[in-house]
Amino acid sequence: VAGVAYPASDPFVLAAGSVWDDSYGARTVEDAQDHTTAADRVSGYSQRHPTLTDILAPGGVIVGARDGGGFLNKQGTSMASPFVSGAVLIAQQLAQREMSRFLAFDEFRTLIRDTAVMVNDGDDENYNVSATGANYPRLNIFAMAEALLNNPGPPSISVHTRRARW
Repeated sequence: VAGVAYPASDPFVLAAGSVWDDSYGARTVEDAQDHTTAADRVSGYSQRHPTLTDILAPGGVIVGARDGGGFLNKQGTSMASPFVSGAVLIAQQLAQREMSRFLAFDEFRTLIRDTAVMVNDGDDENYNVSATGANYPRLNIFAMAEALLNNPGPPSISVHTRRARW
């Protein structure tokens, strides 16, 4: 579905869309019908906008815990969001360890976009919704972590001063 709704439309929120992480055959979520699915295909049900979407992440099929026990399979943009949340935690831990500070929101947004794999919406998707034809960054946690490990912050400098004696 072209467009982004609240809360993803808030400028202080990372707008996450969804890609399939594997081939699951035909899938229908609400009114969106993916006639075929495959890794890195934009999910037909996913919200996306050429300038408002920050990142795509796997959103189907995700195995989750079922209330009362057991497991269930789900798909949706809401299933992609936990991947992005996990990336935030990993990035902040590495930034704290390697740079002795946390990343600002815009730094993290730039980092995940710069280390992402680009996915085109419409090059190989097979669904009943209109493709945007735009390229979107798909989360690549390994490349994100490597970028933080290979780009440590400035070296630590200790300055010792003496008190003047009069």
